[in-house]
Amino acid sequence: MPASSSTSATESALLERNGCDSDHLEAFDRDDCILRLKAHGVGRVGATLHGRPLVYPVNYAVHEDAVVIRTRAGGDIDLATNDAWVALEIDGADSLYHEGWSVLVVGRATHVSDPFELARLKLVRLSPWADESRCRVVRIPLDEVSGRRLRHRGPQADRKGASTPSRATVRGEQWRM
Repeated sequence: MPASSSTSATESALLERNGCDSDHLEAFDRDDCILRLKAHGVGRVGATLHGRPLVYPVNYAVHEDAVVIRTRAGGDIDLATNDAWVALEIDGADSLYHEGWSVLVVGRATHVSDPFELARLKLVRLSPWADESRCRVVRIPLDEVSGRRLRHRGPQADRKGASTPSRATVRGEQWRM
């Protein structure tokens, strides 16, 4: 489900009811989310195991229409991602300007077992950081992708939502926060 181009009407109504101005929130479209996913490479996988939530940092790659990660067979992430709904989240923050962004992927994770697909995935640049015993490949489809940016609204911002622009560098590219 692609992200909308602005904060949802429901979210805006809740923010206004609570006395918050939502001019500082901006939703990313699907293409912006996928561009950030491709540039980032490190995030967190959230899932449940034995009825309890778990969140682990992972490195990943975007391949075709999915995020792929490697995990250790029999480990927590391996067990929690076997045909289960999971989330992958990435983000960036500028603590000086109190700005940031996040991208969320939600999908039914599957273990890749097809020999042809495994052979193709060996060509994907994805080396586990923890150790090389991460032989299981997990695929999370890019079915539900959303993201948003939080812009600073300090004293220098006028009431129309203008703020001091901020820049961050992601793998050599300049991103406007």
